Amino acid sequence: MQYLVFKLNLQPAKLIEYKNEKDYLINILIPSMLENVVSLTKIPNKNVYKIDLEAADINDFGLIYNNLLLETEKLVSYYKDILEQYKEKKEIFYSKEFLNLNSNCSTKRRKLEKKYPVLQEALDKYSDLLIDQEIDVNLESKIGTGIVHLRKFYKIKKYINEAEIQLDEPLDISAYYRPKDERILIEINSDKVENPIRQAQFYISYIESFINNSDKVVSKLGKVNINPVYESIVLSDDSYTEISFSLVYPNGNPSLDRHNILKASDAKEAQFTIYGTDDQPLKKEAIEDIVNAEAKKGYLKNIFSKKGKKITATIKRVDTL
Repeated sequence: MQYLVFKLNLQPAKLIEYKNEKDYLINILIPSMLENVVSLTKIPNKNVYKIDLEAADINDFGLIYNNLLLETEKLVSYYKDILEQYKEKKEIFYSKEFLNLNSNCSTKRRKLEKKYPVLQEALDKYSDLLIDQEIDVNLESKIGTGIVHLRKFYKIKKYINEAEIQLDEPLDISAYYRPKDERILIEINSDKVENPIRQAQFYISYIESFINNSDKVVSKLGKVNINPVYESIVLSDDSYTEISFSLVYPNGNPSLDRHNILKASDAKEAQFTIYGTDDQPLKKEAIEDIVNAEAKKGYLKNIFSKKGKKITATIKRVDTL
């Protein structure tokens, strides 16, 4: 059996608060707080807990998403009417109903993206051109209102469909929390699903969302980041002109200058964007070295490139709990 590895990261204020009580923090406080949002079962003879999510909590995502899907499909219908009017009369008229619906859809989508950070990957993964070719409406640049939401929502929809997420059922995933190194291990079962990695990322996003939306847990642990622990990050292209990535405050001992900056400013994470001189390609090897050093410890929150040039991120796998 193999497991995908993720790292639970606390914010700097909490690490400082418990700096003299690390054993208490990782072995007692974190597990006891997790029990407020998930079910934990101690594995015999191991300092490892099995994690179970309540089906009702998981289905909450499905309810929100399916409601947004229906409203977005209605928005598409309105958009088609506006498009037909434009073709016939060369006039653009946005009804009050269309404007209100677009505003409501956009607000709900942003809340969904904030609550489930894994959805950001969908927005980075697919190009606007790809989505424009797949959705059931011709988006006209002169009819700009509504386009941003439609593109972003259908990126999310494509991402969910490709991950084979059944929104009316709980994810059939086995997960474990290992206190000694704050690792969450997701069991890989490729016999059940074709895309276990994507499903694991969704599962992690659920856990992170439940933690960060619990006032009781946040009062003790603060808001957390749960990031993959990567085996490697490979910049597969030779023509990157812009790369962005985010690093979270380390739970270990700060070693690089960026850690000192985060510590001194009491910041939880730092975002970096690296640009090539005069839009020339970057020297990717140096970026790979820096990013991999952080990614292998679970401190890399995300990484993406301009125009979606391929970045191969391989999540670490282990054979035992």
